[in-house]
Amino acid sequence: MPSSPVADIDVSPELVRRLLRAQHPELSALPLELVTNGWDNTIYRLGTDLVVRLPRRQVAAELLRNEQRWLPDIAARVEVAVPRPLRIGTPTPWFPWFWTVSTWFDGTIAASLPRSARAGLAESLAGFLTNVHIPAPEEAPKNRFRGVPLEHRHADVMKRLDSDRVPDAAAVSGVWHRAVAAPAWDGPPLWLHGDLHPANLVTVDGSLAAVLDFGDLTAGDPAMDLAAA
Repeated sequence: MPSSPVADIDVSPELVRRLLRAQHPELSALPLELVTNGWDNTIYRLGTDLVVRLPRRQVAAELLRNEQRWLPDIAARVEVAVPRPLRIGTPTPWFPWFWTVSTWFDGTIAASLPRSARAGLAESLAGFLTNVHIPAPEEAPKNRFRGVPLEHRHADVMKRLDSDRVPDAAAVSGVWHRAVAAPAWDGPPLWLHGDLHPANLVTVDGSLAAVLDFGDLTAGDPAMDLAAA
């Protein structure tokens, strides 16, 4: 994976503490610990039970708004925990975007487990997706990269395969061409997580405990999420 893009704003502990004091003062004295500067967002653990998620780039700001708008609906119909917004922060003169306080989930990220240890997640992940994958309304977030017909991604995929960065590129190319030739999804656009990889799955004692990061939430072909298999 390439390194995270340069942040538009340095989301420092001092900035987060200032935002909390201004908008959620009852939380502002809790311990604050940086968890990660991700691709789009900076994550701080707040106390023992909460997490603060703040955009670090302008392009991510609207993605966080999608989470705030739609995650409560998804949380109500899934049996696995998701980071439903508990508090919403609003733009200020010193931080121009919305931000979220949600629940911290203890556990182990599935990406840190050996592949053989992830097999036990399949049934609960399938149940999660069954509940997520329902027809989405017209106003669902749009995403030109996720859940679209594979032919829309063909040029970019071939460029990547020709870059000498993909192991076994010839074999992958064969799989890709067969996939592009398969019939396209002809059902209604379904709700999709959009970024369902092992680093966004939290496990406890080998079981799926939470699904994180709905920034790429969108509607389209459910095969997008089934690629997690």
